[in-house]
Amino acid sequence: MIHLLDFVEWAVYTLDENMDKNQDKKPITGEITETFGLKRANEWLEQAKAKPLPRALIGGFWSEGELAIMFADTGKGKSILAVQVAEAVARGEAVEPLKADAKPQNVLYLDCELTEKQFEMRYAEDPEADQPTLKNHYQFSDNFFRAQVDLSGDVPDGYKTTQEYLYDAIAKLTEQANAKVVIVDNISILQRSNDHAGSALVLMQSLRKLKNEMGLSILVLAHTPKRSASKPLSINDLTGFKTLSNFADSVFAIGQSRMESDIRYIKHLKQRSAEMLCDERNVPSFRIAKRGGNFLSFEFLRYTTEAVHLFNYQDKMAFQRVALVKKLSTAGMTQRTISQETGISLGAVNKYLHMEFLDQATVETAIAFDIGARLAIFPGCEKVDRQIAAKKMEHRKESNSFIRDDIECDIEELGLQRDLEQRKYWVASGKITGDAVEGALRIRPPQRKRSPDLFIETPLPGQPGYRKPAR
Repeated sequence: MIHLLDFVEWAVYTLDENMDKNQDKKPITGEITETFGLKRANEWLEQAKAKPLPRALIGGFWSEGELAIMFADTGKGKSILAVQVAEAVARGEAVEPLKADAKPQNVLYLDCELTEKQFEMRYAEDPEADQPTLKNHYQFSDNFFRAQVDLSGDVPDGYKTTQEYLYDAIAKLTEQANAKVVIVDNISILQRSNDHAGSALVLMQSLRKLKNEMGLSILVLAHTPKRSASKPLSINDLTGFKTLSNFADSVFAIGQSRMESDIRYIKHLKQRSAEMLCDERNVPSFRIAKRGGNFLSFEFLRYTTEAVHLFNYQDKMAFQRVALVKKLSTAGMTQRTISQETGISLGAVNKYLHMEFLDQATVETAIAFDIGARLAIFPGCEKVDRQIAAKKMEHRKESNSFIRDDIECDIEELGLQRDLEQRKYWVASGKITGDAVEGALRIRPPQRKRSPDLFIETPLPGQPGYRKPAR
C-alpha cells in the first residue's frame, strides 16, 4: 500500500533533482503529473491488486513493509520485548498471543543500549555460587543479526552529522546481513544533540526513505519521560518525539502495571492500515521472566482493560485486603478460618487467593478496615514492636552507611522473630491446624546479608555514628 506521506517525500525528492538539473527552468506539467502519479482511483486499485497483503510480524502492532514506533519509560522492557520480537520473526514464530504469519527471515537488530556482557546476562542462566561465568546460554536463530553501536565519539570522517552516519551504517549493515527486518534500539541515542527531536525527525525521514527503497520492515524504539502511572497511555507521552509519530505507520507502547513490578501491558495507539484491536478496552498483559531459565521475555498472562493496570486512590485498601488474605493463607490458615477471622466471605477469600489481577469491582467495593492490625496482635508482641520501633529510629539517625545496613539486618531479624511468634500464637489458638502446623513453625532465614566487619569503619568517640558500647 502506498501512503500519501511516502508519495509526497518521493515527489519532492524527484522534483528537487529535476530542478537541480536546470534551476532556471521549472518542471513542466508532464513532469509534475509523472512525479505525482496522477491516475484515476480505480487505476490505483488495479495496481494495488498485484501486490501481496502485508503479513503480520507481531499481531496488529507491526506488519511487513511498515515503519513502527514502540515506546516506554526507562526500564519497562522495551529492549526485552524487541529482542523477543526479533527472535520470533527470525524463526517465523509468534510472540504469544499475538499472531504472526510471516515466514522466517533475516533480522538486523541495531543495539545502541546494551554492552555484549549485559546482552549475555539476559540470555543465559545465572551461575552457581562458586562459578565465575554464566551457563546454559540461549541459542538464537541464525537469521538473527545483532550490531552494537557506540555513538559517544566524534562523527567519522566523510559524514557531516550523526544522523547521516547512522543512516548509512543501517543501510550497509542491512545489505550485508541480507535483512528485510530492522530494529533500531533506540532513537533516543540522538538526545546528546542540542536539537535531539529535530535530529530524530531527520533520522525517521531517512528510515522511511530506506524502507521504501529496500522494501524493509522497520521498528524504532524510543524513551519517554517519567509519566503518571494513574493515566492511560497516550501518543502524547511521546514527548519531544511526538512529531515522529507522523512518519510512523504504527505506534504502540508498553505500560507498567500497578499489580506487580514485573507485569506489563501493551497498548496500540496508532495504525494506518488496519483496525486497532488492542486499545484501552483490550490490552494483552505479560509478566517479565526468564523463559527456560535463559531467555528474558514477556510471558503472556491474559487480556484485560487498561483500567485494570492503572493506579488510583482506592488501591491501597483493596491491596491491603488481598495481601492480608494471601499472608494468612501462606502462614497456614484454611480459607474457612481466614473468612471467620477477617469477616471476609468465603467466596471472596477464594477469589483473592486466585487473583492475579486486582479487578475494578474489587477496587470499587473496598472499604477501610483494621482487621489486619487486630490479627497482628498476640501476647508479648508489644516488646518486639518496641524493639523494632527503636531500631527504626536508630536507623533514621544513623549516617554511617555500613552501620545502617547492619541496623536494617537487625530490623529484618526482629520482624522474622515477630512473624514466628505470631504463627506460634495462631497454632496455639487453633487458627492453624493439621499438616499446616509444621510449615507455620518453620524458621525463615533472613534475606539480607550483613557487611563483613573489615568493611565497617568504626567511628571514634565524638565522630558521627559513634555508638557507646553496651555494658
